[in-house]
Amino acid sequence: LAADQGSAAPAPASPLKVAGRLQVDGALAGQVAPEDAVFVFVRGEAGGPPLAALRFKGGELPVSFDFDGAMLMMGDGPVPERVVIAARVSKGGDATARAGDLEGASAPVAPDAEGVTVTIDRVRE
Repeated sequence: LAADQGSAAPAPASPLKVAGRLQVDGALAGQVAPEDAVFVFVRGEAGGPPLAALRFKGGELPVSFDFDGAMLMMGDGPVPERVVIAARVSKGGDATARAGDLEGASAPVAPDAEGVTVTIDRVRE
């Protein structure tokens, strides 16, 4: 039998598959400009650096998000058993948190949870 040469083993599937919907609380909706940068990111329940992030524009809200297939920022490190999905409307245009940004976060969920709702409901001071 001929050996199958040149085919690499497929990359292992990421255990991070969390998906859901991002929305803005009605009281803050008027503060989101269509061109504002919106970041959705996953962190371990205990905090720390983001495991993965997605970027949208303010004009796309509300929007569905799905981290299945998203590049992990930590390489092939382990994904925690519980994660928090957080979102920020960045008035500065980048991922750095600043006063005046709009934020929200989910309750801790499994890294493969579906139907997670994240509501941007507060202004960072």
